[in-house]
Amino acid sequence: MKKIIYLLVAIITTVTTQAQNTNQEPVIIVNGQGSVKVKPDQAVLSIGSEIKGKDATNVKKENDKVISNMIAFLKKNKISEKDYQSQNISLYRQYDYENKQDYYLANQILTIQLNDLSKYETIMFGLIEAGANTIQGVEFKSSKTTSYESEARTKAVENAQNKASDYGKALKQPVGKAVYLSEYSQVVNPRIYAMEAKMLSTSADAGQTAAAGEIEISSNITVHYQLGK
Repeated sequence: MKKIIYLLVAIITTVTTQAQNTNQEPVIIVNGQGSVKVKPDQAVLSIGSEIKGKDATNVKKENDKVISNMIAFLKKNKISEKDYQSQNISLYRQYDYENKQDYYLANQILTIQLNDLSKYETIMFGLIEAGANTIQGVEFKSSKTTSYESEARTKAVENAQNKASDYGKALKQPVGKAVYLSEYSQVVNPRIYAMEAKMLSTSADAGQTAAAGEIEISSNITVHYQLGK
């Protein structure tokens, strides 16, 4: 008896699903793309100190002194305290297999939000003169990213509408309102990856030392439009 009931339920479910599919309103599905390329006006610097030595206390003190000098330089150049933060603070022992002896390594990185990109060279070389000897990376950004994201979305919708219109004309069927939309957005900020500070300091007299390039802000959408008969 139970098998018969299960069979009837399965038949009813199948018939209902088929009826829903048959009565489903026809739609046209298109993808839309929109992108905006802009010049950066900000940068995030990840720069700090790495000190190596045999005595843990001395290594830590020397590293702290460099960071203190870096912070003093930032304050002197009117970089707000809210725009820099300590990261990756560490002190650990390692073993030098070549010389067969222990040594200590102290690290600390300052992440600095630079809101005026024209100060990039001044701040970077000033920090190196203060004792910074390692650069984890530099990320170039825009202060108007949110506005540019809106512009990219508008372009993506226009692109999707144009595609839907083209398909509707080819099919000789009117395209109605949108009934579904999904989006994937992306902001690609130019980056300079880790390097030793001394590599940058050797080019201090060469003028500009980094090309910021362009930021690409993109929006990719999928839209379902009603399709008339």
